[in-house]
Amino acid sequence: MIDVDCRDEILKMARDITSRRSSKTFTVAEIVHGMVTQGTTCAPDTIRAYIGSRMCINPTNPSASHFQDFRRIRPGLYELV
Repeated sequence: MIDVDCRDEILKMARDITSRRSSKTFTVAEIVHGMVTQGTTCAPDTIRAYIGSRMCINPTNPSASHFQDFRRIRPGLYELV
């Protein structure tokens, strides 16, 4: 199922990025760039939508949340939960 695959790729990228720094924060742009560079089949708009709504515990659109993977710190900046 493509949804699960994209979510898994996003989580892996977020973990990879945050493992190299002292905080668990990352930007949407870092995730999109990293995944595109690695040849993902997930569209950049899908990646952004997942981070900002489906995978976020405090999305701007509360009805969209399905997973509790990330916390929105401010527009474009998220934290791995």
